[in-house]
Amino acid sequence: MPPDSTPPSSSPSPPSSSTTRSPSTPMHLSSDLSNASPHTVYKRSSEYFLTKHFPEAAAAIAPLLKSQERKWQQRAWGLYIVTLDHGLKLSDQQGKRIWGQEVWEGHVMRVREGRIWDELLRAVDGDRSEIETDVLIAMYIAPPWFQYGGRGSFD
Repeated sequence: MPPDSTPPSSSPSPPSSSTTRSPSTPMHLSSDLSNASPHTVYKRSSEYFLTKHFPEAAAAIAPLLKSQERKWQQRAWGLYIVTLDHGLKLSDQQGKRIWGQEVWEGHVMRVREGRIWDELLRAVDGDRSEIETDVLIAMYIAPPWFQYGGRGSFD
């Protein structure tokens, strides 16, 4: 063995904070997020999203949707829209199983009725110019029934 290499360990190393978890790994929303920094909340929600834990991702990012810090509010809205878009592409049966029937039906109803767009407008006090391009793109790439409640325009 070359002098600069280390022998392989016989015991598994503990998972690092950057360990990727599979969607089958149970993840539970940490209660410590209520006092976490916006960066930590966004990072945790992103991790949930990337591992296809959509309900946890949506729940984790929700407090930032009303953040007074515009940067974090806009980032949160972008992630929230993409999370709902991916999470609501599940079949009705899968969605009810993963999200829970009440939450699933509530999100589906909010999206179909255009309430997500309305909530976004309320978050920016009705000033469409305050909505960042990334958030608008997230709305645009979502299915047509997701965008502006099927109304087809910003008006």
